[in-house]
Amino acid sequence: MGDPVKQVKTGRTKGGTWKKGCSGNPNGRPHKPEIDDIREALAIVREKYDKSFLEHFVERAYKNDQVAIALAKKIIPEKTNIGGATTLAQMMKDLADAKEAGEI
Repeated sequence: MGDPVKQVKTGRTKGGTWKKGCSGNPNGRPHKPEIDDIREALAIVREKYDKSFLEHFVERAYKNDQVAIALAKKIIPEKTNIGGATTLAQMMKDLADAKEAGEI
């Protein structure tokens, strides 16, 4: 007859689920080099200008309504109806309406 099959320990239970404390991915998620590049670039610029990208963007938002609208569209949940706002006043009205309706 043939050789018996060797069983390899995998950290799984008989039901196929992972045992507590065992990982299905012991090496972790692979790094994405482009994310590391972005982090490094942001760190260099932060050191050069002594403020973060987000701090700079928020300062710009205070000076320019279009930047404020773009920022709000990114950080406010999509279920609110501010997508069509073209002025800061319209966006603020849409936000107030969304809050009153319980959307945010």
